[in-house]
Amino acid sequence: MTGLRAGRTSRAAPGNLEAGRPADGRVPAYVIVDVEVLDPTLYKDYRAKAAPTVQRHGGRYLVRGGEVTTVEPGLDLHRFVILEFPSVEKAKAWYASEDYRKVLPIRLKSTRSRLSIVEGLEAGKPLPA
Repeated sequence: MTGLRAGRTSRAAPGNLEAGRPADGRVPAYVIVDVEVLDPTLYKDYRAKAAPTVQRHGGRYLVRGGEVTTVEPGLDLHRFVILEFPSVEKAKAWYASEDYRKVLPIRLKSTRSRLSIVEGLEAGKPLPA
């Protein structure tokens, strides 16, 4: 994995004004990770090393391996992680950072995982139509 790719095209170019979005385009972003652990010992090392990189880049854990209750079929989650960052740019900067790139190979070696960055909503604004 050397680059980030968007799952769909953004609604507007960075910096453009949109209803409900600040002029600088900053809304929270969420890193969503589904992790199937293949090597628990190695993955434990990854967890210890990855957490400080998240904090250094302004992120925080919202979900980290809590119990998953499947209510509807079709999304078979394993270990589930959600990180929050101040913006998509900050989340991408964390993922591409030198300090995270040093520990990323540990996750890739110890798991089968999927990671996406999702744009959040601006707090206090109405939901988009």
